[in-house]
Amino acid sequence: MEKEASPRGARGVPGGEGPVTRSVARSLRVVRRLEPRVRAWAHLDERGALERAALADRRPAGPLTGVVVGVKDLVDTAGMPTSYGSAIYADHRPSADADIVTLLGDAGGFVLGKTVTTEFALMTPGPTRNPWRLTHTPGGSSSGSAAAVACGMADVAVGTQTYGSLIRPAGFCGVWAFKPSRGRVPAGGVKPLAPSFDQVGWYAGSPALLVVVNRLVTGAPPVRSASSPPRLGFLDVSSWPGLEPEVPASLARLREVVSLRGATVVDLDLSDLLLRTGEAHHTAASAEIAESLRPELEHHRELLSAPLRDFLAEGAAVGAADRDAAHAALRELGAKLAAELEAVDALLLPSATGEAPSGLASTGDPVFCSPWTAVGFPAMNLPGAVGATRLPIGWQLVAGPDRDDALLRCALWLAKRA
Repeated sequence: MEKEASPRGARGVPGGEGPVTRSVARSLRVVRRLEPRVRAWAHLDERGALERAALADRRPAGPLTGVVVGVKDLVDTAGMPTSYGSAIYADHRPSADADIVTLLGDAGGFVLGKTVTTEFALMTPGPTRNPWRLTHTPGGSSSGSAAAVACGMADVAVGTQTYGSLIRPAGFCGVWAFKPSRGRVPAGGVKPLAPSFDQVGWYAGSPALLVVVNRLVTGAPPVRSASSPPRLGFLDVSSWPGLEPEVPASLARLREVVSLRGATVVDLDLSDLLLRTGEAHHTAASAEIAESLRPELEHHRELLSAPLRDFLAEGAAVGAADRDAAHAALRELGAKLAAELEAVDALLLPSATGEAPSGLASTGDPVFCSPWTAVGFPAMNLPGAVGATRLPIGWQLVAGPDRDDALLRCALWLAKRA
């Protein structure tokens, strides 16, 4: 597999320091080697990080002690800049940590720095490159978080998703990611875009670490091992437009493997429901985003990119009646999707339409992620497949509303057997 920036590269550990200092020093060595090419970080103070690590080693250990964390630059951090990917907030220094940052810190996690986001977590990319091939996008909007974990610069990284901003970059960068059910993770201190849809999640180097973070952040009980092979749904993508051929082929191979391992396989054709959900989601979300960013547009128009100004104009043109009709449609569509998913423990479908696109101008199509954000169901990216040019492609695992435990249990089963 081509690895221009050696994702998850080997990291030596010096002796003599505490566990936090050792972990931070380990991560910083990877940062020094790869960051000039990958550009995953919006803010990282190396000297300050080592000083903070030495102080952290004097505190009582927690379940995440020694775990290095990156935080998307859409998420507030006291003592570090938070620019939301925009020149408007270049000098912004929040007075308090976001809720997710506090929860990770209380568990012993060490925030190394801020990772790159696209402009206001929307379509205009930042400088981050895909560590598997530097001429390709890492996806967005949680670009830096996905790339940092893929490289081994961070063990865990916080991301957000309003369309496909968490799961799609995970697919492109070949890392594990988890978006819990809507409302499971407090969003205080995260820049609001579309409050009805904004969700917080995270990346990790292993599914086990995803599970640990979920327990600490949401208060969920430990995930029990599956007592029997799961019942897995597979989305019928045979007629889906715009898919690279390796995507359905990869799903077909996975379907065969899990069937041989004892899983019950159920084919589900949800294409029409998903497309309608995505369309309603865009109508409602774009209207909310236009309202949320109206002050920035009114007072700092010249500092917004042209694509963002066009997107905000589109959202502002959505009338109240159309917005409310879209929300009503999503409630109905969510109920129908939930009913379909009752037949399975989890559903497998693509995370994206193919490999990461060439160039940095586009972060990819969120078509497979947007519907699950719209209805607030839990979703994950499972790495492991590659496309025709040997770049990662992701499998997305989705469960019904508030069935996070079942989803994580299926992910752990798949990680051992797929």
